[in-house]
Formats: sequence, C-alpha cells, structure tokens
Amino acid sequence: MKSIFNQWKKELFEPVDASSLGLFRFLFGFLLIIQSFLIFNENFIQINFINNYFHFPHPLFEWLRLSRLPAAETHLLFLVMGISAVGICSGMLFKLSSFLYLVTFSYVFLYEKALYNAHYYLIILICGWFCLINANRWPELPTF
Repeated sequence: MKSIFNQWKKELFEPVDASSLGLFRFLFGFLLIIQSFLIFNENFIQINFINNYFHFPHPLFEWLRLSRLPAAETHLLFLVMGISAVGICSGMLFKLSSFLYLVTFSYVFLYEKALYNAHYYLIILICGWFCLINANRWPELPTF
C-alpha cells in the first residue's frame, strides 16, 4: 500500500510539458477577444446597460449599480475587459490581465442576471484559476 502511494506521489510531481496549458491559455484568450469585439461591434453595451431601464441583479448583489456609471465609464469598463483579454491571450502581464478580467467580468455578470449564460460562470472560474497558476510560461509573446 505504501509503495502505491509513493509511486503515485512520484508521478504527481514529475515535470510535464506546459504546451497544452499554453495552448489552452492562448485559445481561451482568443475567444475572450472575440467576445469583447462582438460586445463592442453589436452595440451590446448601449442596449443592455446604458439604455436599459430595468436591471435584474443577482441576489445580494443589488449594490452593484452599473447604471450609475456614465456611458463613457461603462465603455471604459468593457475596454479594460478587452485589453485584459489580449493580455491573457498573449501571456504578457498574465496574472494582472487575468485578475482584471476576473474583476470586470464578475462585476458585469453579477450586475445583470437577465443576461446569464452558463459559460459566463465558467469564464469566471477559469480566470480565477489563471490568477493562481503560471500559465504564461509557454509561449509568451516576447519569445516569438
């Protein structure tokens, strides 16, 4: 029994290739860039956040009031989200980009329950996971 545990422990701490994690980071960041582009391109912000008179925040998060932000600051919030997506995809300032995307996307997600999709929750979980790991080690933009 002890040898099985020792063998499992040995295999658990063996170095592995980081290319699959880097590829996942790149593809995830690329999808976030596409999502940010579509948010700006389809006038999503103006229709759903600025001109919308009824908002349905998640319970216990009624204090998040995006409608209190002027239109320029609301667009700035989504611009920061888009720039953070570029940072996640490229691997530059990765943890800062992951944290900024996590905070801004969580703010928007918790503010409006009517726009809920299950993959939004997954995006928040993956960005939180990215804040804790070093997924920027392979391939980082300056290495090309």
